[in-house]
Amino acid sequence: MTKKSFLVAALMTLAFLLSACNMVAPMQNGEEGMPMDEGMAMDDDSGMDMSGGSMAGDAIEAQSTENGLFIVSAVSQLDPVVINETHSWIIHIETADETPVIDADISIDGGMPEHNHGFPTAPRVTENLGDGDYLLEGMRFNMGGVWVLTLEISSGDQTDSVTFEFELK
Repeated sequence: MTKKSFLVAALMTLAFLLSACNMVAPMQNGEEGMPMDEGMAMDDDSGMDMSGGSMAGDAIEAQSTENGLFIVSAVSQLDPVVINETHSWIIHIETADETPVIDADISIDGGMPEHNHGFPTAPRVTENLGDGDYLLEGMRFNMGGVWVLTLEISSGDQTDSVTFEFELK
């Protein structure tokens, strides 16, 4: 594990331990979402933190892309995430051998599949922050429910995608 990966994991663990209530729960393949009795709650328009499951402290834990070319994680810059507030995320991309990807082109897709609509905004990567980090601006969730965020990543002659699925309560 690289020093950067260790630091990201340590920060995500700390955020998980410090978070208390109102969470975004990640979905696993075919899973219907985390039941309320497993610690997930959210009042209308209240703050959320993304602790629990594979999310911690407004962060999506690292996940491999479909073909295993990249490892991707994301951290919301809004803590807690609040419905109807536009905010930014930091996307971190590494190769499978944990080398930061410094030259990625990233396209964004997603929304609420169950409601058959996309994001209420047009999120996009606006800046390469270096060391495998990219600024994703324009994120906003306008309601609770199941959301997906799909990133298509191209670097050099390699292209792969990752889809994060989570539920806002």
